[in-house]
Amino acid sequence: HNWQVNFDCISERNVGGSSEGSKWMCDPHRIPSVTKREDCLVYSFGRGSPNSRSFDFAFEVGLLEELNAAEAETSQSQSQSQSSSHSKSQLPCEIHVFDHRLEDFGGEIPRGIQTHNWSLEGREDAQYARKEFMTLKEILHHLGHEGRELEVVRIDCDGCEWHTYPEWISSGVRPRQILVSLHGTPRNEDELFETMERNNYVIFHREADRRYGGMWQEYGFLRLEPSFFS
Repeated sequence: HNWQVNFDCISERNVGGSSEGSKWMCDPHRIPSVTKREDCLVYSFGRGSPNSRSFDFAFEVGLLEELNAAEAETSQSQSQSQSSSHSKSQLPCEIHVFDHRLEDFGGEIPRGIQTHNWSLEGREDAQYARKEFMTLKEILHHLGHEGRELEVVRIDCDGCEWHTYPEWISSGVRPRQILVSLHGTPRNEDELFETMERNNYVIFHREADRRYGGMWQEYGFLRLEPSFFS
């Protein structure tokens, strides 16, 4: 991939540590100050490890911890016990994880995370009528999230990114940040980046996934106001 970082995010942070599901985010600690708790919405697609039956929730748990810490810093009247609570009423953000393989997952789901047993597909794949897959627009409708703003979308779906990316924009909920693993180099590689650029996204992070010999690339996209580009 020849597309390079073109925006310097001063407070870029790794969320999820050394886990395979971890991602780099731009200013995650600022989310509570710019987004109301009841409006904060995060979608996470893919389990993080293609070679394991287990699911990696390190990113989602890490994000909740990051947001709780940020809320504690900005809310002087809130006690430490309240700010670290993962009860539904105290969650700093609504986080949804999607993967059709969750149906066979017998492990424990971390508190504060909602899971769904279907995966992401593009409109061109909808013709196959796979019951365990949905387009982003279908997911938004099914969950009643139409018209809401997606704070973060994390995508690690082993190739689905190349035929779902148009709907990241056209579904009606343009995410503030898109954190995606890019697998391979298909012919439409440039089209993905050009689509992001046309819709006011900058690249704040890029790195090769060293676990698999650099075959995959991790990208972080951030949506900015149109005035930034004028």
